[in-house]
Amino acid sequence: MPARLRGHLDRLDHALHGWVVDPSRPEASLELTLLVDGVPRASTAARLPRPDVAAAGLGGPACGFVLTLPAECLDGREHDLALQLPGGRPFQLPGIAPRTMLGRTRFQVLPAGPELLASAVALLRQSNVESALDPGLVDCDVVRHWLGGANDPSRRVLKLAQANDRLVGYAEVDRRMVHGAPAGLLRMSVLAAYRRRGIGEALLARAEQRAATLGDTAMWLTVAETNAPARALYRKRGFHPAAQVPLLAWRHAAALAKVKPLLGNPPAGSPPP
Repeated sequence: MPARLRGHLDRLDHALHGWVVDPSRPEASLELTLLVDGVPRASTAARLPRPDVAAAGLGGPACGFVLTLPAECLDGREHDLALQLPGGRPFQLPGIAPRTMLGRTRFQVLPAGPELLASAVALLRQSNVESALDPGLVDCDVVRHWLGGANDPSRRVLKLAQANDRLVGYAEVDRRMVHGAPAGLLRMSVLAAYRRRGIGEALLARAEQRAATLGDTAMWLTVAETNAPARALYRKRGFHPAAQVPLLAWRHAAALAKVKPLLGNPPAGSPPP
């Protein structure tokens, strides 16, 4: 995004919902064009009421937009998204991934197994790319050990999410705590193209269920204070700020610690953990 512009993509479903403003002309309505796979698909002016943006001092009261996606783009597959200003000037809104899954897609949460090795390597390498890390650091032997360790429930719980014939996310719980400390959600990640689809919540729910059936009575995690989407998810799942956490949490000194009591059994009718 050009430095003078401010904005954010708030939601993506059948349309892109967000706001954009030029602080040098806060009352002006910016014209936007959405490109899907390089083809212009929708245009609009950012002139919808956004009193929340105005109240925060970020722009004028009418800077919101909704860009409706054509039905043929909502196929549950990944697409390249781009926004343009008049004259074909490209810009990137915070909150929108350049490659994003559009429409509804079916996904399933799977237990770890050696048959998922190739897909797990691809998942972790892509996660490294999205985190600005070297994908070459993901070694097949290390991933094989990672998957195999999940077969010992006294140590770890590992759940993987699959969509469109590929792994797109994971949740890892460490149960090797001492002196009765609760289990810890060490890592959870969903590929950028598949976020905001309920996959992260499903992974967390299944990890919680599995830990509860193994006898854990609580689960802790840490989350960056600036990670608003993750904090909202954890709050929705019942996590609350914790005064004390296991010693392993020292590695996340810049993050907030949260804990949640776990029920002994999943609700009736829930899928097997």
